[in-house]
Amino acid sequence: AAGPQSWLLMAGKPAVADITSRFASADLQPAPIELFDFLRVKNQVPIAGKELTEDVNPLEAGLIDLVDFDKGCYVGQEVIARLDTYDKVQRALVGFTQIVERENEPNVYPGERIASPDSGRVVGWVTSVASDLQNDDVIGMSYLRKAYCEAGTQLTTTEGAVIKVSPST
Repeated sequence: AAGPQSWLLMAGKPAVADITSRFASADLQPAPIELFDFLRVKNQVPIAGKELTEDVNPLEAGLIDLVDFDKGCYVGQEVIARLDTYDKVQRALVGFTQIVERENEPNVYPGERIASPDSGRVVGWVTSVASDLQNDDVIGMSYLRKAYCEAGTQLTTTEGAVIKVSPST
């Protein structure tokens, strides 16, 4: 289980056997990917390829602390500065919990669109989903239009799953 004696190692495939062997000789076991996903989603940590893509910018992902507004020129600097200065960020990355109100509730999947409860208009999309390994609760992350980001807001995916926006971590 993850705890104070945990590490996240990233390496190319050729190094996996050597790393696994070294950990085994130290009587350490790798955590299953499901645990990594659960901890990442529970703590609302974005990851490349899921929450961090070309479709979003760092401000939407909540990474303003990682943007250097004083550094010299870099690609996208002007756009990011304008979005921040004029408070024009239209959506945000938020966590959610699936609400199970009945048996056979549809599952939530990455890529699903999220609809507005009043108009049915698409207001966001699911980026990651994980199961709590202790109680099977389904949690996830999604990008939503700012008007729908308040904790406790209930929304429905286009496949009919009900989700509730989680408080920010």
